[in-house]
Amino acid sequence: GKKIKNKNNNNTIRNNNNNNTIRNNNNNNTIRNNNNNTIRNNNNNNNTIHNNNNNTIRNNNNNNNTIHNNNNNNTILNNNNYYNNNNTILNNNNNAIHNNK
Repeated sequence: GKKIKNKNNNNTIRNNNNNNTIRNNNNNNTIRNNNNNTIRNNNNNNNTIHNNNNNTIRNNNNNNNTIHNNNNNNTILNNNNYYNNNNTILNNNNNAIHNNK
């Protein structure tokens, strides 16, 4: 799953979609533009993650492409231990397949 680890107030996203692959895809297509995640207003009472996983597949010519287990376990762990209840994930799993033939 996704974890946000705080270190000296320099929050980073660890293990965030670095190994997403498409299963059963005969063309070996991969997900492009992965990891365009940003953290806005971190260490604030309204911590949010914007633009999380806006993965797109372009020009995919296989009719049986599937994405398995894509972002089913996103969690925010130990985020300052003070504002844990106000964290939100916005635009999660906006995966799209374009030009699917």
